Amino acid sequence: MIQFIETMGVQHAVNIHGEKSHPPLLLLHGFTGTMETWQCFINEWSERFYIIQVDIVGHGKTIAPNDVNFYHMEHEAASIIQLLDKLGVSVANIAGYSMGGRLALYLKNAYPHRVNHVLLESSSPGLDSEHEREERKIRDHQLAKRLQEESIESFVDFWENIPLFHTQRRLSKEEQLKIRKERCSQNGGKLALSLMGMGTGQQDNLWPYLPNINHLFLITGTLDSKFMNINRKMYEMLPNAKWFSIKSVGHAVHIEAPSLFSQLVYDLFYNEIKGVGQDNRNSKKMIIE
Repeated sequence: MIQFIETMGVQHAVNIHGEKSHPPLLLLHGFTGTMETWQCFINEWSERFYIIQVDIVGHGKTIAPNDVNFYHMEHEAASIIQLLDKLGVSVANIAGYSMGGRLALYLKNAYPHRVNHVLLESSSPGLDSEHEREERKIRDHQLAKRLQEESIESFVDFWENIPLFHTQRRLSKEEQLKIRKERCSQNGGKLALSLMGMGTGQQDNLWPYLPNINHLFLITGTLDSKFMNINRKMYEMLPNAKWFSIKSVGHAVHIEAPSLFSQLVYDLFYNEIKGVGQDNRNSKKMIIE
């Protein structure tokens, strides 16, 4: 059952599953998503994890003022840390998809004593040049303006047809309609604030910090060439990361290959958290059929 937890002026919509004695796992969705994106995994994962689903500020049922300062990544990260405090979770593990992965990595870097293992699905440390960030910030603000001026349905028509999501056209009609329904349930003005607050152009450059970040677990789809390249570069800089690429799927691995994704979380990521993962660096990079 969804509950609302207020921290730093944001009322986060939260859903809890599993035993408090299990390793805590905070789930962070992507842009235009909600906590519902993880729903098909909850029954299985809650057998091993204390699951914390949350709607990131600007999304779903989470409530925040119409002030971009509440949507900046540093504010949302601090707010989530306070949320964990209220839940009595001193150290969390996090699984984050795309935008949620960027937030997860920010949390890991800014609050290393509060975050243990992090799974990043199709995510990045941001942009590593000031020029790229300024260009992306302009594009993010243009998208935000579109969200403010168009209906959410019109924006979703555009969004679901960007190249990043072309592989989702192979999903069943039922699955595509489910994703569209989730996207269309959003508030366009709140999504615009999310873009202006924690869009990729707005985010701090975390690339320089990667060599000091431990316990990252990377997942990508081999058809997502952009994030394959980003994660290849990340993997080379990280001290002890594991990287799994799923063949023949794109950006949203958890949607396009749900069984394999679930297995990675339920078995391999759980084993990493429990300290029974393999230590051999050569075993840490794998392409899965």
